[in-house]
Amino acid sequence: MFLILVAATLVYNGVHRYQQYRQFQKTNAETVALGVATEVAQFIRERHRMVTLFTEEHLDQVTAMRSRPVDVESIAAFLEQRAHRFFPDLFAITILDAGGNPLWDDFDGLIGDLCLDDARLLLETGRHSVRVHPNPVVYHFDIMSPWQKDGASGLFFISFSADYLGQLLRVRQIPGHQLLLIDMEAQNLIEITPDGARINWPRLDYRLQEDELARMLAAIPVSGTRWHVVDLHQPGLFATEQQRIIVESLLIFTIFLLVILVTVRLLWLEAQRRIRAEKSKDEFVSLVSHELRTPLTAIRGTLGLLTNEVTGELNPKTREMSAMALRNAEYLGLLVDDLLDLQKLGAGKMVFKKEDVPIATIAEQAIASYGDYARRFGASFHLDEEIPNVRVHVDPQRMEQVLANLLSNAVKYGAKGDRINIGIRRIGKRVRVTVTDHGEGIPPEFQSRLFRAFEQSGGERQHAIRGTGLGLYIARAILREHDGRIGFVSRPGEGADFWFDLPIVSDGD
Repeated sequence: MFLILVAATLVYNGVHRYQQYRQFQKTNAETVALGVATEVAQFIRERHRMVTLFTEEHLDQVTAMRSRPVDVESIAAFLEQRAHRFFPDLFAITILDAGGNPLWDDFDGLIGDLCLDDARLLLETGRHSVRVHPNPVVYHFDIMSPWQKDGASGLFFISFSADYLGQLLRVRQIPGHQLLLIDMEAQNLIEITPDGARINWPRLDYRLQEDELARMLAAIPVSGTRWHVVDLHQPGLFATEQQRIIVESLLIFTIFLLVILVTVRLLWLEAQRRIRAEKSKDEFVSLVSHELRTPLTAIRGTLGLLTNEVTGELNPKTREMSAMALRNAEYLGLLVDDLLDLQKLGAGKMVFKKEDVPIATIAEQAIASYGDYARRFGASFHLDEEIPNVRVHVDPQRMEQVLANLLSNAVKYGAKGDRINIGIRRIGKRVRVTVTDHGEGIPPEFQSRLFRAFEQSGGERQHAIRGTGLGLYIARAILREHDGRIGFVSRPGEGADFWFDLPIVSDGD
C-alpha cells in the first residue's frame, strides 16, 4: 500500500511538474513574442518617420524630376546617394506619381510587381501593411510615404533588407524555441526567420506545416504589418522534459523500493525474533503455570488447615503468619490462573462452550460463589428485585468469571461494610449488567490504563487478596468473543459503576 501511495504521489507530482513546465514555456513564449512584436512595430514606425522626413527634405528634387525630364537620371542618382547616407541598409529607392507609375524606368530589376501593387493600393485606399517582397537579389520590405507639392502628388518609398529583422529574432529567441515572422493571410507563409529572409532557410514549402502549427506556443500580431510573431517550441523540448521527469520519478521510486525492501526485511527478522521470543515465553509460562498448580494446591490446602487450626491450636503469632502465607498462596493461585488465561487468549486457544442461558442465572451463581468473600470484609451483594427474563448466548463459566472479577474488585475497592448493588436491565436488543460500589472511585490518572494488562490501582481493602492486574484485561477479551462491551463510570468520592452488556438472543420462558 505504501508503494502504491508513493507511485501515485510520484505520478501526480510528475504530471503536475510537466503541466507547470508546459505553462512556463508557453508564458515565456508569449512574453518573448509580445516583446518582439512591439520592437518590430516600433522599428517599422521609426523607419516610416525617417522616410517621411527624407521625403519632405527632398520634395524639390522630386518636383524637378517632373519639370526637367532630361535631368531625371542625375536627380535620381543624387537622391540615391543621399538616401544611402540616411539609411545604410537601403536596398532600393522608388518614386511614383499619383497614378502609381515610376518617375524613371531604370531600377535594375530591383522593384518588382509586389512593390508596385502595394504602392498603388496605398495611393488608392490609403492603407498599407508591410510585408516581405521576394527578389532575386534581396528579400526586402517597403516603407512608403506620400508626397505632394505644387499640385502634383505621388509616393516615395524605400526598400530595406529583411535580414535585419532576422537578426532581431535571433537575438530574442530563447533556447528550445524558434521565432518566426509569419504572414497568416497568405496561408501561414514564413516571411522572416532567425537567419533572415525565408530564402536563407532552405525548405520546399515555406508555409507552416501541421506539425509546426501543433508546436505553436504564441502568435502575436505586429502593428502596421501583415506579420505575426510566432513562437514554435523545438520538437524534442517537451519530450526531453517528460523523459527527465520519468527518469527522476523512477529513480525516486527505486530508492523508496529499496528502502522499503530493506525495512521489510529488518521487520521480518524482528518479527521472527519476536515470534520465537513469544513462543519461548508462552512455553515457559505454560510450563511454570502447570508445574506450579499441583504443589500450589497442596500448599493452599495445608495452609488453610493450619490457619483454621484443624491440626491444632496455634499461638497468635503463628496464626498471623499462617494467614499471611495463605493470602500469598491464594494470590499466587490467581496469578497462575490469569497467566494461563492470558496465554490462551493470546494464542487464540481459549475454548468457549456457548449456550443459551438466562442472564439472571449467571448473576445469581456469581453472587453465591463470592458471597463468603464479601462477608469476610463486611460487604454484601444485593441483586435487583426486577430482573429481565432474557437469555444470552454465552459460555456460562467464562461469563461468571467476568462478573466475579467485577464483584471482587467492588469488594476490594468499595467502602467499609459496603452494600454492592448488581443491576440488570434491558436496553433495546441488549442486556446490561452493572456492579456498583460506594468507595472512592477510580483515580483520574489511572482511568486510561484501567483495561491494560498488569495495571493495578492502589486503595485495596486491608487483608484483601492482591490482584494480578489481568482481571479487567481478560474480562474485556472474553466479552469481545461474545460480541459484548464493558465500561465504567467513576463517581469521585462516591464509588464506581462497572458494566458490561451482551446481545439478547431470546426472551426467557
